[in-house]
Amino acid sequence: MAACLRFTRRVWKSFIDTKGHDAKCFPNLHVQRATPGVVEASLKIEQYNLNRVGVSGRELSPETTTYIYDRPFTEA
Repeated sequence: MAACLRFTRRVWKSFIDTKGHDAKCFPNLHVQRATPGVVEASLKIEQYNLNRVGVSGRELSPETTTYIYDRPFTEA
C-alpha cells in the first residue's frame, strides 16, 4: 500500500503548495499511513489552532495528536 501513502502525501503537499485554507490552518499535519479508505495523520496543535477561549472544538491539549479517519468518503 505504499502507492496509496505516496498518493495521499502528494495530494496533501499540493494543498499546502497552493497556500489556501489548509496551508494556513494545518501546516503541521503529517500523513503517517494511508490505505484505501483509511488515513492516519498527526497534527501538532499550535496556538493558532485554538479558539479565543484557548481550546479547540474537540477539547484537545496542545500536543501532537493522532487521528485515524476511517469513514468512507461520500459525495454530497
